[in-house]
Amino acid sequence: MKKIFLLSIALLSVIMLHAQEPYTAYCAISGKQSITSASQQIGYVYIDYGQDNLSRNILVDEFGKRINFSSMIGAVNYMAQFGWELDSNYTTIETSPLDTKSLDRRVVVFILKKSVTSLEQITEGFTTEQMLRNRL
Repeated sequence: MKKIFLLSIALLSVIMLHAQEPYTAYCAISGKQSITSASQQIGYVYIDYGQDNLSRNILVDEFGKRINFSSMIGAVNYMAQFGWELDSNYTTIETSPLDTKSLDRRVVVFILKKSVTSLEQITEGFTTEQMLRNRL
């Protein structure tokens, strides 16, 4: 009986360790800069962490106010507080169909990664407008 009990405990321990094996999660943060403007300020930052609904996915503070960043590095440093590390980045140009000359924007995208053991850990520390809406 004692051997069965010890074997059960050992088997349960192996299962528990395997269930909590860390894996790498990714997210993308992006901000827009005006190409024609003298200001290089990014403003607020969008985040895509793999959710279905991407609308209103803007980083906000604990009061629901949009967080403004002076640069994308500021946004990367903000996310680093929550365990995210820079993986890669790229820049694209977004053109408005209304006025292709004055509304061109440079969209800077940073891909971040973080080691997690559960889906809940992906959003630990940050809040988006969409997350706040879902809580209401």
